[in-house]
Amino acid sequence: MRLPFLILMTFLTISCHKKTNGTKPTTFDDFIFSYSQLNADYSIKFTNSDTIFLQRRFPRPTELFYSVFSSNDSLKLDSFLKKINFKNYDTVYVQKFLEDGGSYKFVVTKDTTTNWTFIYGDNGPKQLYGFGNWLSNLKDKQNFYPIGTTIDFGNLNYILRPKIPPPPVTENSR
Repeated sequence: MRLPFLILMTFLTISCHKKTNGTKPTTFDDFIFSYSQLNADYSIKFTNSDTIFLQRRFPRPTELFYSVFSSNDSLKLDSFLKKINFKNYDTVYVQKFLEDGGSYKFVVTKDTTTNWTFIYGDNGPKQLYGFGNWLSNLKDKQNFYPIGTTIDFGNLNYILRPKIPPPPVTENSR
């Protein structure tokens, strides 16, 4: 009676150990990084899988892509997000008197909590610039493939430029 019990306990211990080692860290549910400047405008969405999504808004037209990133890059992303506590940062950093500068937006969602930080110009936390550069380099080295679906990139306020309506047509114009 004792031998079957020991075998069962050993089996359960090994199988439980394998399950916990195979799961991805749960630092975030969704993480969205957006970047905008004069010659680029895009958002990257990371979920708890190995697939990342890219929405490129400039150059036009807006297009959606997907890619699969390596487990090393996934671990590096997770380590960045563990080190950076977005709760400790202000939500908006704007450099005064700057026009046509680069902007970053970081949005982290975990359970029901969403934390975000927007940076326009050079007055943001240095740690976030390093993270933003790493994310841009990650995007550049990925092979992205077009995807024919819609992906929710959340609230893109501050990143998206406002749509300017055309001038009104007057009776004597052309």
